[in-house]
Amino acid sequence: MTSLKYLITGSLFFVLLSSYAQIDDREQGLFYKIGIATTLALNENYEVFNKDDDDLLLKINALFINNTLGYRFSTKTSIGLNLEANFHPEPFNRFYPAFLDFRYNIIDKDDNGFIRFGYGVLIHNSKLNRGTLYKIGLGGEYFLENSNKSILFGIDFMRKRFGYRQENKLSSVALFLELIF
Repeated sequence: MTSLKYLITGSLFFVLLSSYAQIDDREQGLFYKIGIATTLALNENYEVFNKDDDDLLLKINALFINNTLGYRFSTKTSIGLNLEANFHPEPFNRFYPAFLDFRYNIIDKDDNGFIRFGYGVLIHNSKLNRGTLYKIGLGGEYFLENSNKSILFGIDFMRKRFGYRQENKLSSVALFLELIF
């Protein structure tokens, strides 16, 4: 729980910092980003023609909450320092990655299409969950009218390596939605 308190405190700090570091345009400058992502799994109990059952075909398998403080170098490139909380219910695992990511806009127009890469460490109180995180993603950025805020959406592939000699692996594909201030 202490790690979650640090994540919330850090998030509030970044929000306050970003309110003073307003970007005059989309060219360069500091930004703050908050996001949520989820992995989806097939519901094994789903029955196609069962009208009495309220189950859906897809169910949420994991939840990721992300906070980023970053710098945009140009309209094409940016880098960010990320603090994230990952919750995997089956089997129940919590991870707290801290990582750097690099984003490159492959489509640079009014709205952007991008690819991003991330690498970092897993922070946790027990030795079992210490490890590394690798991440690659593909997505789009939609700018809100008359503001410097934008919405990012897309898909990430991530691999966590942890445990003794980092032999345990957890791979996932997640859908993400993020807001940049």
